[in-house]
Amino acid sequence: MNRFKSKRFSLSLGSKLLLFFTTILIVSLLVSAVLSYQSAKTALSSEFMANATSSVKTMSAIVERDVQARVDAVNYLAATVTADAFKTGGFKTGAVNAPLENYDLTQSDVDLAYAGS
Repeated sequence: MNRFKSKRFSLSLGSKLLLFFTTILIVSLLVSAVLSYQSAKTALSSEFMANATSSVKTMSAIVERDVQARVDAVNYLAATVTADAFKTGGFKTGAVNAPLENYDLTQSDVDLAYAGS
């Protein structure tokens, strides 16, 4: 029985130092990994938001340009084709047909309006 009591579990100084430095190394690596992850997450989030904002602005400019072109065309047709032109026999005299045919030739999607779709 005395043999068991005398052989306690004890580490040498080198083993204790190795265990201590290994623990410090693992803890510091874990802290560094967590901080790096948080930094990367923040950077990616802000980059995604910047890209999304840029895409939305680009699409808004494209839609605004297309809508403005349609508004300009409607304003031109409203100024060109008047109620007086219809009252004076516009389709028979060509006063209404000429601007509409010109618009039909310049716009590719007018055929869809004729088809009713």
